[in-house]
Amino acid sequence: LTPSTPLHAAQSSHVPLLTWSGAATAPEMSQACGMTQTVLPMEPVPSSKDGFPLPREAFPHPPEPDGDRSLHDCVLVPTISLRLPPSIYGSAVLAATYVQEKSWLDWWQHVGTAACLLGLNNVVQTLMLIQLWQLVVWNRDVIDGGECSDLFPSFFFTYQALFLCKTFTEIAETWDMFLFVMIGIPTVSDPWAYLKYQKQEDGSLSYASGGLTALRKAHIMVLVILPKLMFGVTLTVLGGMFLQSSATNTDLVLNSLAVVFVVEVDEMLFDFFLPPTTRRMVEAVPAFEREHPGYSYRVFQVLVPYLKVALVTVCVTTLWFTREVCGVDPCDGAIRSCPVISF
Repeated sequence: LTPSTPLHAAQSSHVPLLTWSGAATAPEMSQACGMTQTVLPMEPVPSSKDGFPLPREAFPHPPEPDGDRSLHDCVLVPTISLRLPPSIYGSAVLAATYVQEKSWLDWWQHVGTAACLLGLNNVVQTLMLIQLWQLVVWNRDVIDGGECSDLFPSFFFTYQALFLCKTFTEIAETWDMFLFVMIGIPTVSDPWAYLKYQKQEDGSLSYASGGLTALRKAHIMVLVILPKLMFGVTLTVLGGMFLQSSATNTDLVLNSLAVVFVVEVDEMLFDFFLPPTTRRMVEAVPAFEREHPGYSYRVFQVLVPYLKVALVTVCVTTLWFTREVCGVDPCDGAIRSCPVISF
C-alpha cells in the first residue's frame, strides 16, 4: 500500500501485522513502530462541531521525539477480527471453499468427511436438546412432589450467569462466522474458484485471490450457520429452564456442568473424528481483519461489555422470578452451620 491508497482499498487488502518479541531492544522496537506507521494509510478524520478532530482509529497519540511509542501504538490491533472456530462448523465452512480436488480420496478427506460429521453433529445435538427438555419435565415433577429444597440466590445467579455467558458466546461465534462468510470471503461468479493464499515473510498466511459464489454462500447459510444459530438459541432457552428447575442447590451445580457439556459437543466431535490434516487446515485459515472507519463503531465496542452484563442480568433475573418455588428451606435439619455465608 502507498500513502495514496484510498481507505476502501486499504480495508480490502490484507496488511500483515508486525510483531515484536521480549528480546527486542528499544531501537529495534522504535524501528518496527516506524515501519508500522507507514503501512496503514489513513484518510482525514471528520471534525466535531467545535472544530476538534475526532480520535483516529490508529496512532491516536503523536510519536515521542526519540521515536519510542507505547505498546498500543506499536501493535496494530484491528477493530474487526474474524476467524473460523475450531469446530465441526468451522471445518464445514472450510470444506465449502475447497473445490480443487486431485482425486476422490482427496475430496472425501477434506469435503466428504466434514459433511458427514456435520450431519452427525446436527443429529446428536438435536437428540440432546430433546433429552434436555425431558429432564426439565422430570425436574418439575420432582418439585411438584415436594422432594426438593429452595435454591439460594447466590447459587442461582452465579451458575445461571456463567451458563448464559457460555451460550451467548456460542451465538456471538455464529455471528462472526456469518460476517466471515458474507464479508470476509469475496463473492465471485466462477463456480470453480477457490481461495488462494500467500505466505508472508513472518510465516503467516494471507488471502491472495478467489472466493465463493453467491449460491455457495447461501448453502453455507442454510446448512451450517442457520443450524448453529438455532442450536445456540434453543440451548440457551432449554438450558436456562433446566437450571431453573433444579430440585436442590447440589443439582444446580451439577446441572450447570452437564449443560455446558452439551454446548461443547461440536468441538469434541471435531477433536476426535476429524483427521489431523483437516484440523490443521482449519486452524491455519487466516483471520479476516480490517479497520472500521466509523468513530461510532469504536464507541459501540466500548459499550459491548456493559451491554453483555445488562443482557445476562436481565435474563437471570427473569429466570429467578419465574421459577417454581419449592417452599422447603435447604438448612432445615442441618447439623453444621447453614448457610456458611448468608447472601
